Amino acid sequence: SSLMWLLCHDVGNEEDPLTVTEVHKYKSEQLQCLVEEILPAVNKLASERWTDMNMMESEGTKITETQSIGSGQELMKYLESYSMSISKGRVVPSKTLALLELQERNGLLLSLIPKGDTREETN
Repeated sequence: SSLMWLLCHDVGNEEDPLTVTEVHKYKSEQLQCLVEEILPAVNKLASERWTDMNMMESEGTKITETQSIGSGQELMKYLESYSMSISKGRVVPSKTLALLELQERNGLLLSLIPKGDTREETN
């Protein structure tokens, strides 16, 4: 969802953001690049012992391979399907709400930033 609100509001005009349908139509290449960029981190998270994907291990099935949530193309299809399921794609994710929930939404990814990283968060 963070990728969608970033692209919906990346128009230089806060009063006229794009809908999720418009992002899929006009910014699909940018969305694909962002999906491909985060895919390794998301797959790494999917392989962690505490994820739902790995609950089978506690039920007696030992998982020895890295888990994957799918290819970039599969994620793009999922994002589009999910986007269109909400008000038929005529929705704009709330940037204000996303910024307020930044830690909650992205806490796991933010926790993977190496200690001592000097990059600053920007809003």
